[in-house]
Amino acid sequence: MQERRLPERPQLHGRLLRALVVGGLTLAALAGARDARADGAFADSQRLFLPPERPAQLVLATNFGLVTSDDGGRRWSWVCEQPLAPDATAYQLGPPPARRLFAIARGAAVHTDDLGCTWSAGSLPGDARALDVFPDSNDASRVYLGAGVGPASEQRTVLLVSRDGGQSFPTVLYTPPVGAVILGVESTGTFTIYLSLRQGPGTHPHLARSDDGGQSWQLFDVEATTGASDLGIIAADGRRLYLRVRGFPDETLAISDDGGATVRVAARIPSGVLSAFGRRADGTLLIAGINSSGGVVLSSADGLAWAPWITAPLVRDFAERGGILHVLGDDARDRFTIAASATAGEDGTGLRRLMGFADVTSVRACAVATCAAACQAEVARGTFAASVCDAPPPSPDAGTDARVDAPSTTPAPRSGGCSFGGPPACSGLVVLGLLAIRVGSRTGRCRTRPCSRRRSPSVGIDTP
Repeated sequence: MQERRLPERPQLHGRLLRALVVGGLTLAALAGARDARADGAFADSQRLFLPPERPAQLVLATNFGLVTSDDGGRRWSWVCEQPLAPDATAYQLGPPPARRLFAIARGAAVHTDDLGCTWSAGSLPGDARALDVFPDSNDASRVYLGAGVGPASEQRTVLLVSRDGGQSFPTVLYTPPVGAVILGVESTGTFTIYLSLRQGPGTHPHLARSDDGGQSWQLFDVEATTGASDLGIIAADGRRLYLRVRGFPDETLAISDDGGATVRVAARIPSGVLSAFGRRADGTLLIAGINSSGGVVLSSADGLAWAPWITAPLVRDFAERGGILHVLGDDARDRFTIAASATAGEDGTGLRRLMGFADVTSVRACAVATCAAACQAEVARGTFAASVCDAPPPSPDAGTDARVDAPSTTPAPRSGGCSFGGPPACSGLVVLGLLAIRVGSRTGRCRTRPCSRRRSPSVGIDTP
């Protein structure tokens, strides 16, 4: 297999690369020109959820709450971060019909059944702190949790399991060997569980697999292929694993076709980081990354030969529903938060702007009082229009079809943004292949002079 290596450029642009964490994942983004919020973060998106059985619903997880639409993207409402779920990251959506939403919030495993109006925290044993959460895709009562236990000076990690939908995590399902640390957890069903681990001293990457619900485990040393680098599990599909190899200065996408026993490197991002991954219904792979080479996208039918997509947004997430591709971008830099199209080509052409933060028109009815102060703060930062804080929530009478091929309402002009095809100071994305990974960035603005806003002929996304 011929490894695909992306082109390098001699130097990074300013503060391009920045550590980012998503359960085990990090997103590098451009630092911002706008004022930081109280927790030091800039308004940014994290994940997009498109429940297939709810064709008109879109759920956008951000670093300042949840933004939702129940009419296919015509109108958008917001609910701020609640006291029980501050600084939430690593969002995961549980199976139908409940579609419970999980997140990690300052060491707590939290969940909501009403899209952020109310949150509950799962009880953890002793001094355990939540690190990564993963709901079983087939059994809504079963939730896995990677947790740290013990004092900081001698903290260990364990795998906990909940059998009551995340209300409590009383059972230790796996304790790594001495010196090993759990970095991520993934499951392909009730019985098959995958873990990524770091074996010390030093950094020695391992994968673990259980085929009987955690009763027994196989441990695989993959350092010969990946090098001494931490591993993040991006996605699992049966025996196939997609892995993020967090090397320095390069990061790579690695694939295992035999349940973790062996690993092959599929693509490398020189002097960069991997930011998003997706797999379309037709099997096409997409990966997004950021380095000094500007906008590049690679798509692949098999993870072996990659085709480029030149010039791209700063992708946070990919999602697909009903054949419609959704791309989650940087609101200020790219002039959209979500772009989507039913006719998007593998080179990115055909995508059109669906929404940006300025398209939010109201606070969810359940949170008008609790989010009053937070809403005024977002207005002061330029995230929303002042009318959002006083607007009545939308009534469910606007139809359910999602017209993703028509651009949404033009947002109010804001400074500091960048567009596709803008000057080199605003570029910095490498996208390689298509479905979504958990990318929980709490950063992201263009620090350079305001970039022009124009249509990019190579990407084909209309920006206002």
